[in-house]
Amino acid sequence: MLSLVMIGCRAKKNQSKNWQPPSDEYAFIEYYQINDGKEIEGIAPPGMRIDGPTYSYSSNDGEVSSYLTPSFNKDTIIAVLARGLVLRGTAGGGLHSRLIPINKLPFTEALITIASISSNDVQFELEGESVILPVGQEWEKITQSIDTLSLPDGNVIIQKSTTQRVVFHGFLKKEKLIFR
Repeated sequence: MLSLVMIGCRAKKNQSKNWQPPSDEYAFIEYYQINDGKEIEGIAPPGMRIDGPTYSYSSNDGEVSSYLTPSFNKDTIIAVLARGLVLRGTAGGGLHSRLIPINKLPFTEALITIASISSNDVQFELEGESVILPVGQEWEKITQSIDTLSLPDGNVIIQKSTTQRVVFHGFLKKEKLIFR
């Protein structure tokens, strides 16, 4: 098995754990996992198909539009975590995403814990790694492996890649969090 890990943005101590954004703003953080697969040998069966992006983000307008009926009160949030999954190649196809309100910290959703937010950065933990990500920056971790599937028609060798990507877009106005 081959494993490759690439990591960006170094961790450091966050000194402002009690900071809160202005009452008319919220921190917007996107966390996506991208699973990709490529046949190296043999023919792989089709992967899972997913569908369901539930929001869009316009960096030009500073607007997040949700396609779902609101499941939270935007007046009480301090942050919104946009969580998504992308499948490509032999891993499948499609995109799923959703908006998750954050009312207090620390906040955990699946593999990611948002530990603190300051006016300059967000501190999060992902699979045991602590990262401080400045406003407007992106952090990415890529893990690759080679797997062998034993199928009735023979073995299939697949190169798998998992990319975990976090982007801290900064602070957006709550009035531009739109529920359509």
